[in-house]
Amino acid sequence: MPYIGGDPNRSALPVETADILDDQITLAKLAGGTDGNIISFDASGNPVAIATGSDGQVLTSAGAGQPPAFEAAAGGGKILQIQHMTYTTLTGNNTDTFAATGLTDTITCAATSSKVLVMGAVTGCYKAGNVMHEFRMTKGGSNLIQIVDMHNYSNTDDRMVSSLPFFYVDSPSSTSELTYAIEFRSYTDAATIAVQQDGTAASMSFLVLVEIGA
Repeated sequence: MPYIGGDPNRSALPVETADILDDQITLAKLAGGTDGNIISFDASGNPVAIATGSDGQVLTSAGAGQPPAFEAAAGGGKILQIQHMTYTTLTGNNTDTFAATGLTDTITCAATSSKVLVMGAVTGCYKAGNVMHEFRMTKGGSNLIQIVDMHNYSNTDDRMVSSLPFFYVDSPSSTSELTYAIEFRSYTDAATIAVQQDGTAASMSFLVLVEIGA
C-alpha cells in the first residue's frame, strides 16, 4: 500500500488535528474510564479525570491551576425546625418578683452545633400609675437577657403603654429539651402591670423558636 508524503518504512502516519473532521470522534472511540469521573484539564492544559464524588457532594472549584473536586456541600444557615405558640390571657403582676407572661415553649435541637433564634412579642402591656415593666427571657429558668420598657414611665395615668418585640440568638450546645420563657415584673414599685390586657386576639402575644443548623 503506498504512503503519501511520508517515510514508507513507518507503520502509520501521524494524525493531525486538521485531518479530523468535526463531530467525527464518537464516545465509542474514547478510552474507557471510571464510572462517575468527569474530564477536566490540569495546569498544563492536559486532560485529567476528576475522581467520582460521594452522594450529596458538590463539584467545587479549587481555583486557577487546579482541577475541581467533589466536596461536601457548604453548611450553615439551614432552618431545621420551628416551634411556635400564642397567648391571649390577661396576666397581671404587682410585685417586683418575675412572673410568667404565659409565653413559654420547648425545643430539642438536632445537634449541639445548632443555634436557637428566639423571637416574638409581648402585647397589650398595661401600667397603673408611675411604673415600668421589666421583662426577661429565660432558658430552663436561667436568665438570658433583661429589658426595661420605659414607655410613659413618668405619666401617672393608667394606660396601655406598648408592645414589646424581642429577638435573641442562643447557642445552647445541647440536644436535650430546652424551655424558653418570657417573664415580667413591676420594675419601680409594687404598682400593677399587666400583659395581654384585652384578653383577646387583639392583644395576642407570641413566641417563636427556630433551630438553625451550623
